[in-house]
Amino acid sequence: MRNASVLLPAITACLLTGALAGCGEPELEPWQVRVRGGQKALHDKLYDRAVTHFGAALEEAGEAGSREGRLAALTGLAMGRAMRGDLAQAESLYVEVLALQRERMAADSLSGLVLARTLGSLAEISLRLGRVDRAESHWSEILQLGKEGLVDLLPEDRTMSYTLHGLSRVLRSRGDTARADSLAERALALQLYAFGFENAIGDDLGKAEQYYGESRGRFESLYGPDHEDVALAHHALGRLYEYQGRRDEAVTQYQRAVASYQGAGGPPLDLALVMEDLAAILGAGQADEAARLRRRASALRQGRPPGSAVN
Repeated sequence: MRNASVLLPAITACLLTGALAGCGEPELEPWQVRVRGGQKALHDKLYDRAVTHFGAALEEAGEAGSREGRLAALTGLAMGRAMRGDLAQAESLYVEVLALQRERMAADSLSGLVLARTLGSLAEISLRLGRVDRAESHWSEILQLGKEGLVDLLPEDRTMSYTLHGLSRVLRSRGDTARADSLAERALALQLYAFGFENAIGDDLGKAEQYYGESRGRFESLYGPDHEDVALAHHALGRLYEYQGRRDEAVTQYQRAVASYQGAGGPPLDLALVMEDLAAILGAGQADEAARLRRRASALRQGRPPGSAVN
């Protein structure tokens, strides 16, 4: 699995793009021109030039009274400093970025995922500076955002796998090798699942099948067959096979997903969704079984024990 430090440029570049959402006016503000110049310099790995551009953008955003410009410029400046190796300065800048993002998030004008990416960047820098407890705090806050429903840490999004990988490095730095290995393995399995999803929507179905299959294998090695992560991978493979017209293989994967969710006592709505997919593919050819699955799925969605709707 790639070291999280390699992911920092991609994470922050995505953040920069988000910070400039809606800035497509025909005539750009001076700070916007500077930010775009900084982004290009980052892309070209000209980090000194990027820092110059973003520093100028920060001044111009201040003169214009633009909070959006200040956020974009600070984010780019933090990125440039980090890539130059000025980690202490980058950390200080990211702390400012985080404070501004918290304000915007409180006003319901910022995605929690953007905040999570900044926390990830701060965690990575903290770990590289040897501030292990601070790194753990930042990565743990990402998971807390997910628990609070402020960000969807979906398995197809790499944020979850990066966060778990970061926490595994924290554990390893403290000598907790066994827990670190287990967490790193789950992170890798989730990353493979995300790669599968990306290739599936990109229509490279062969690679999607490969990545989904590898993720399922790793999940099963970690947890055995009865686990919701195993079920997740089976479900993804089933949908992929169904899309390709490989009906029998799809049915098998859906059935295994159902069994895995049931064995794990997994999330009822996820189990209901697999049952509905299985019912749909069985169709008229196995009408009684399809109807039974739909009744069970309906019971799960209504919060009733699935057995109460089997007959």
